[in-house]
Amino acid sequence: MDTDPESLQGGALWLYHARAYRTQLENKTFKTQLEIAKNLGVTRNRMTQIMTLLRLDETLQKQVLSGNYGPIDEHELRAIAKLRTKQAQRRALLNHAATTHPMGPLPRRFQRNKELDATLRLILYFNPQMFIDMRTTADRHRLEVESYVSDLNMRLRHKGNRATYESVYADISGKLSRLSMLSLYKVHIESKQTDGYEHLMVTLTLDESAWNKHRRTDGFVLLVAHSELSHTAQQLVSMYRAKDSVEKNFQTIKSDLRLRPVFHHTDPKVRAHVSLCMLALLLERTLERRMGTGDKTMTAPSVFEELCSCHLNMMATEADKSVAYVATELTTQQREILRRLRLGHLVELGHLASCIKPREVPSG
Repeated sequence: MDTDPESLQGGALWLYHARAYRTQLENKTFKTQLEIAKNLGVTRNRMTQIMTLLRLDETLQKQVLSGNYGPIDEHELRAIAKLRTKQAQRRALLNHAATTHPMGPLPRRFQRNKELDATLRLILYFNPQMFIDMRTTADRHRLEVESYVSDLNMRLRHKGNRATYESVYADISGKLSRLSMLSLYKVHIESKQTDGYEHLMVTLTLDESAWNKHRRTDGFVLLVAHSELSHTAQQLVSMYRAKDSVEKNFQTIKSDLRLRPVFHHTDPKVRAHVSLCMLALLLERTLERRMGTGDKTMTAPSVFEELCSCHLNMMATEADKSVAYVATELTTQQREILRRLRLGHLVELGHLASCIKPREVPSG
């Protein structure tokens, strides 16, 4: 069956991908669905959802790909695929086709009143850090796509690889979709001859105009507010950023501080785990608040990276096995960080001497 994947959308497109993944399993390109999921960067549950579409009768699959039943979203198609008989699946598809029609004019009760005045306040502001993050992420994704295509072509060049056009397209389009870059690239799949045997090769062409169009909005945020709010634009932006900070705090304790996964099974242990994560977050935010004063600001990770070379070194001589302690000589930057954190006393010789409890060097 010759189907143009560029013309597919919704459930039909994911059905096309599922058929391609099935071909990859039959050709031993991947041994299990889990391997395909890892290759695409999706979860096992998501992969199971996609492959559920193959429970649809084979004849009905071809008709869906041909557009016989009109546009249908993946969720509805998956529900139809779970029906036990071909007759039930066909009836559901026919019922969907009968109820799907181009939208005509809206009923009068839903038409907009031309005299309705619903003015809103629009505040457009530029976030420099967001600009940097979005540009950095975009460049990283481009490099990731280039590396992925290189690895894919290397696999395709191996003798015995029985990948088809459909399976290769599903592979690379799935990767681009996960990175939200499918509309930025044109996918070219062609047959090549290497050492006397034929194989497929993927080439991507970046749409520079589409790429530049996406990059024009990097760092910009549009806020929509009620027209009767008396706050200034700066105050509204501050309110929004405060909400954003709360969301980032939750993101931090779930990622950097590893709140999840939680393998505790009793309430006291779960509360203790979450309490420790919240205390760690409090320490990190307090550190950043203190480092945010003055001309130069630093994030917690950059502070940790700068201070990671500070050590208290223990030295012992072989003769009498006496122990001496020597602290790392601090740089100007490290001293400034400790001063701003109000921890300068930690490197004072008197304080260090009072805290050190000499240890005996183990024999042998």
